[in-house]
Amino acid sequence: MAGKEGTYTIEFSLYRNPRRPPVYVGWSYVISGDMKGFEPPEGMKLAVIPDGEFHPPKAGETLHLKCLYCGEPLSTTLEVFDEKGGHRTITADRDGVALLKLRHPGTYMVKAWHDGLSSSFVFRVEKGK
Repeated sequence: MAGKEGTYTIEFSLYRNPRRPPVYVGWSYVISGDMKGFEPPEGMKLAVIPDGEFHPPKAGETLHLKCLYCGEPLSTTLEVFDEKGGHRTITADRDGVALLKLRHPGTYMVKAWHDGLSSSFVFRVEKGK
């Protein structure tokens, strides 16, 4: 994938019986370069995605995230984890928007839980100015 910018979606399923619906379905997104106009795939019930265009963020910036449930904004608490062992929560407002201050460079994961489902968004933060 080196050198090819874009958003890649990986779907995976867990089947206990191949003749029945899957017991688990998940999606992963790999973003290389800027992310413009990304929409969760049909059938994805819970999503944490950037609100608007996404470019590799820098430490010190604020990242705007959107939380959606069945395609509609979801007001909820999101958990934020970073590679330094940090853990905090942020809140998505009634429009599903949450603001995340990026304190330092490294890998971050933002996770939402709702109605027995979970969704996460993992991304790298570059050094600030």
